[in-house]
Amino acid sequence: MPDRCSVLRPFALSVLVAALAARADAATVVIANHTTAPVAVEVGSAGAKLSQMIAPGDSIPFFSGTPLTATYGAGLNRKSEALAADAIYRFVSHTLGGHTGVELRRIGLTGEVMGAPNPAAWRTGAGPSDAPVKVIVCVDDDEPMREAQWQSRLTQRLKKASEIVERQSGVKFVPVGFQTWQSNNAVTDFTQSFREFENTITPPEDAIAIGFTSQYSLQLGRQHMGGTRGPLRRHVMLREWSPRISEAERIELLVHELGHYLGAGHSPEAASVMRPVLGDRPVRLRSEVVRFDPVNTLAIAMVGEEVRRRGVRDLAGITQSRRNRLQQVYTTLSSLTPGEPAGVALLRRLAQVGGDGKAEDSGAVTSDDRSEAAAAAVIEAVTRAAASNQKRDFDARLKGDELTDELVRAAAGAADDPKGFVIGVGIAIDNSGALRMNPRTRAAVEGIEPDRQRRQRLNLLGKPTARGREDLVKHFFVSAAMTALLGEKEAYLWGFGKELADATREGGSGFSFADLAADRAGVRFAKGVLAGNPPTAGLATSFRIDNYLPAIDGLPEGLPLNDVVKTYGGQGDPRFNAQIEEIDRRIEALPAYSLMRLGLP
Repeated sequence: MPDRCSVLRPFALSVLVAALAARADAATVVIANHTTAPVAVEVGSAGAKLSQMIAPGDSIPFFSGTPLTATYGAGLNRKSEALAADAIYRFVSHTLGGHTGVELRRIGLTGEVMGAPNPAAWRTGAGPSDAPVKVIVCVDDDEPMREAQWQSRLTQRLKKASEIVERQSGVKFVPVGFQTWQSNNAVTDFTQSFREFENTITPPEDAIAIGFTSQYSLQLGRQHMGGTRGPLRRHVMLREWSPRISEAERIELLVHELGHYLGAGHSPEAASVMRPVLGDRPVRLRSEVVRFDPVNTLAIAMVGEEVRRRGVRDLAGITQSRRNRLQQVYTTLSSLTPGEPAGVALLRRLAQVGGDGKAEDSGAVTSDDRSEAAAAAVIEAVTRAAASNQKRDFDARLKGDELTDELVRAAAGAADDPKGFVIGVGIAIDNSGALRMNPRTRAAVEGIEPDRQRRQRLNLLGKPTARGREDLVKHFFVSAAMTALLGEKEAYLWGFGKELADATREGGSGFSFADLAADRAGVRFAKGVLAGNPPTAGLATSFRIDNYLPAIDGLPEGLPLNDVVKTYGGQGDPRFNAQIEEIDRRIEALPAYSLMRLGLP
């Protein structure tokens, strides 16, 4: 049973929105209570005010198209503060002169510059009001209950989960239909099951599909219980049957995944429904309340506002200012949950939406027949060259940059197609398997080089480097291959995402602008080769990695994510852009490209 404040919240939110921002694109403010007692607060503007009691541990969003103030305390201790748009505040205990009271403090996000509240940031604009998210509820053919029973069971679960999410996002999820899909009983991997669900169930354009699979029982230990592709993606799937999971835990899991749908990431707060591992606390108890943490409350409230008032159904439709704010949310969550990939994945998903608001296609790619054959020939040539090098006396074997130069020349000599050369040399020089691990390039790469040939190549390859470093040569050639397979923008995104992961993963190497230099140099190299300048015939006789990868002296490396954001902001920040511009300047100053501009071969 929800507590009293939880019951009042939906009504309170609707009153405030109706009074201050009816049929408007409102801004959001979240107020959390980090004290041990309920706190009374009055939130509103001159036109309308709302008295709200916030329970300990709660985070409540308020929506408005006009600037809000928060008034709290009593008597001489009564205070009133202007609130910033799309911001988070928390009540904390405060002792002064022997008197203990509460104080409202703003929570800063990573990369946020907290100045005085800007009244202009409270947005207004026409739009549909409170549009719900339509849901097609699905089960697979292993569902044991009769149709009427499972439809009733899952409708009730969705209703309860929706009530929890609605209290903190304003979004209601409404079932509008039911479907069943045939699941392959031979599949036991969650990712494969999810892909099967996506390929089988196609919800209407204005709806999402939530699937509950019963095809296999759960084992002991940490399990992948549910998933979605990311914010506002149209499929959510959850595992269903296990005698060890209570209905209360199933509701919490559904709330967790609906949170992901609305843009929430994983949180380090143990009481948050968005903690990475569920099933670790007694949600079975009636006194246990399912809550979002303050940072994720802001995320789902902002995305929820876009969904219910502007009818947005994908990240590309979200306003740029809110995408920028979400970037700060996800950067904060990533820094607080090192080792968890969710924050980095969300940042990459945001980065895939360009400044024009268009999302990049996330489908897998395949290479054309000519390029595939050429790439295979290139890999064979590199393998032969590596084998020849291994036959030399140990002291005479090529190593490092010299080995790279030799292998690339052999690759270029075997290439009769520029695209095939770039793809093939990218596969052949890399020993990390990055192209195989990328879901968009995996099929193409596996089709070009079977596992047996890959093992043979890796046994012979040796240790090629660029500027004396093994990591740089991988970044250079993988980025080049990414450019040929997916395009320039996707290659840049891969490099940026790799650095984010290195900066947030426990034991990671940190964010490296030197690695980004190798990424961007690889992209530049691929673009030139694909355009016929330089021609592969010339590379076969004169390639030197130093001519295509600039010196990395002075480029910052090993930076934790917090240091990156503090010093350079992020993508789009002038400080970050200055580093990228310096890298690009170094690349274009290389002999290979400066000679091209002079019209020399």
